[in-house]
Amino acid sequence: MPFCTSCGQELTAADRFCTSCGAPAGPLTAPVMPVTQASPPPASQDEIRWTNKVLGFTSDYFVNPEGAGQAASKKTSDVNTGLAVAGTLLGSLSTAGAGILAKSREDDFIRWDESRSVALNRKKKTVTVTRKSLIFPIRLYCTDKNYDQVVAFIRKNVDPALIKE
Repeated sequence: MPFCTSCGQELTAADRFCTSCGAPAGPLTAPVMPVTQASPPPASQDEIRWTNKVLGFTSDYFVNPEGAGQAASKKTSDVNTGLAVAGTLLGSLSTAGAGILAKSREDDFIRWDESRSVALNRKKKTVTVTRKSLIFPIRLYCTDKNYDQVVAFIRKNVDPALIKE
């Protein structure tokens, strides 16, 4: 099993980012001694990235000073493509449409200045970023380990009037 070269967290071969610290998975090596970090990351950090699995599908998430985004994993993208193709071949317009819609939403980004609100849900460890147009919000599924780090980053980079608890 591969391990994160930054913090030693065990990863799956499909992970593009560490599920614990958000470091790029890059070349995977044997485990290293994890670094215990009781305080938030240094203020100079420009971006937080992480991978999380929700309902069996893996996605990559990130926040940076410009906004928030998410990208589907290769496996999720393949499932969406398969759904669109299968629906087309079987003559099921609703199945094909669902696959095409899912493909169109695989990668998304919302700039903070284009946001209507940023809702923080500590219980579910989620951050929901809603566009001013109210269509296609992004939900970032944080891990237990990185939720507080992501919230601190958002509080530093987002207009406080947009943040909803």
